[in-house]
Amino acid sequence: MRSRVLSSCAAVAVATPLALSFPGGSMILAILGIGFLIFIHEWGHYAACRLTGTRTETFAIGFGPRLFGWEKDRDGKRRFTVGERQLDPEDHAMDFRISAIPLGGYVKMAGEIPGEASTGAPDEFPQKTASQRAFIISAGVIMNIITAVVFYALTYGLGRPTPPPVIAMVEPGGGAWEAGLQAGDRVESIDGNTLESDIDLLMQAALATHEPAHVVYLRDGERRETNVQARHDPEHGRMRMGFSPAQISLVLGKGDGAITLGPAEKATVGGVPVVGAREALQRIQELLARGTLPVTVDIGGKQISLAPEPAAQGVEPSEPAPRFLGIEPLHPVVVGEVLDPASKVLRTGDVLVAPVGADGTARPAPGSVAGWAAAADDDAAWSGLRVQREGTETTLDVSLATVAERLAFLRSVHLKDEDDGGARAASSPGLVQVDDAEAEVSWWYQAPASAAAQAGWQEGDRLRRVGEIEVGTFAAAQGVIRTLPAGKPVEVDVEGVDGARRTLSIEAQPGTLVGQLPIELVPALESPPGKPFGAAAAAGARRTWLEVVNTFRTIGAFFTGRVSFAKNVGGPIMIVKASSDFADRGFLQLLWFLAYVSVMLAVLNILPIPVLDGGHLLFILIEKIKGSPLKDSTMFNLQKVGMMLLLVLMVFAFWNDIQRIILRS
Repeated sequence: MRSRVLSSCAAVAVATPLALSFPGGSMILAILGIGFLIFIHEWGHYAACRLTGTRTETFAIGFGPRLFGWEKDRDGKRRFTVGERQLDPEDHAMDFRISAIPLGGYVKMAGEIPGEASTGAPDEFPQKTASQRAFIISAGVIMNIITAVVFYALTYGLGRPTPPPVIAMVEPGGGAWEAGLQAGDRVESIDGNTLESDIDLLMQAALATHEPAHVVYLRDGERRETNVQARHDPEHGRMRMGFSPAQISLVLGKGDGAITLGPAEKATVGGVPVVGAREALQRIQELLARGTLPVTVDIGGKQISLAPEPAAQGVEPSEPAPRFLGIEPLHPVVVGEVLDPASKVLRTGDVLVAPVGADGTARPAPGSVAGWAAAADDDAAWSGLRVQREGTETTLDVSLATVAERLAFLRSVHLKDEDDGGARAASSPGLVQVDDAEAEVSWWYQAPASAAAQAGWQEGDRLRRVGEIEVGTFAAAQGVIRTLPAGKPVEVDVEGVDGARRTLSIEAQPGTLVGQLPIELVPALESPPGKPFGAAAAAGARRTWLEVVNTFRTIGAFFTGRVSFAKNVGGPIMIVKASSDFADRGFLQLLWFLAYVSVMLAVLNILPIPVLDGGHLLFILIEKIKGSPLKDSTMFNLQKVGMMLLLVLMVFAFWNDIQRIILRS
């Protein structure tokens, strides 16, 4: 059997580049990888049986009806058979089979099942000593741990490219924002757990408690420390610190003139300093949405001007051009938490009304959080802010001369839109980005002049109905407006600031296709040098131990409610899908993920649940404590309960998988 295992390993290594060259090859490789982990787990049980002289009757990959396999008789002769088993296990025949339901595997030992007829032969499982039985039961878990160490060691030895643990975006009002973390900060550790990648950054944040976490990070080469309060995010069902990891770099432009902006690299976009690819991309999109063309980007003295370009000949959007009524939101903008420098001026609960220019006159009300960011981009300095505080409108003194100063001031405030459907006629049509899911690209459209202005839209009118669809917020109305038919007026019910309702007839205008932005998002990867054998093996063992601890911490977080079981548990479909995604990124990425899955298989199997390996070990421990085995009927009933629990878990995991597939489609 040992030669077959070595052959399997060699076959996987040889088949890897071949599989990746075929359409769907990454999915094939993912399935083979998961199958190998199941095989190696069951082979661990089988090898332990051979070492202890325990007779085995079945070695199965999968459950349910037998599809095909090799049967071996008492004399060691093998033959290939299809369908049901032909040789009797009571005649010491062995069956290596592939079964119909590919959700795991098992090794059936003689006399193993409670209540099964036993001859009392010394090669039957119940006749073995407690230590021998414990070794057989735990051998599958041991093999999974060894596999994880080997796979991790290979990735360290070969130098797996890794997305760094760098912060790309900090969300206003979140724990990271309050602690002063910024885009471009490289997080070294959270609560003493060293971080190597973006996944580590997200994992340690998700497993944080409600107590502030101690964070060590690098900024401009200087090591700093702070405490970050994680908060439970109901939408994602886990703890979050309020940041996004730097998983992308930007390639700006085409051909020889293209330049690359890394995940933590400093640049200026439209004259405003930014850090990293995500922050730069967000600002580029904001400037285009305001009609700023072209957008100038400077990275270390290298400049490029960006504007949407016509698509290649024959490439067209899969959907009709979006429609526009020519309105923009007009929301009350409420101040949440405030940090320096804004804390010297603003208070929580203030409602921003308008900036005040250097001449002391109020400028037009920005009308939304995005509008305030747009107003900060204007050339005119701010000498004050008109705010509504405790029901009274007042002017606060500020001195914000440059765009960078104004944007930094706004970033130190957690601003919140209160979307009540209020809108005004759009004054300066900009460009609008529309994602094309079918082609997996984004198109930019030039918004037309405001049809709403010509129809008599008044500032502050609130949307209440578009056609036959009732809407209560501007965000809800946008999705309806984008799909309105062309060349046909639509009746729009609005509620004026005086509370009176009226109906406007507006013909939605299609946007003009401009093209695609010459920007490519590429994975942000660091390529560390490969480690020598000893160092790689040690790193693989440390990583395996870390993932064992993290898996147990995750299970604990399910019980405490810090991580939602419903929103964060996936089944076989998602595991294979994730494996395929990693395979798309390269063999070392797949190997890394398979090592992680191998750890999960080991930990889940060692849990003290009847029918799992941990449940059998628990029975053996009880036997050692009480001096005799549990009754067959007791073990049988406990295993039925364990099987029911596993079936419920499996159905739940499958349901989660199906829901995710439906939501993504």
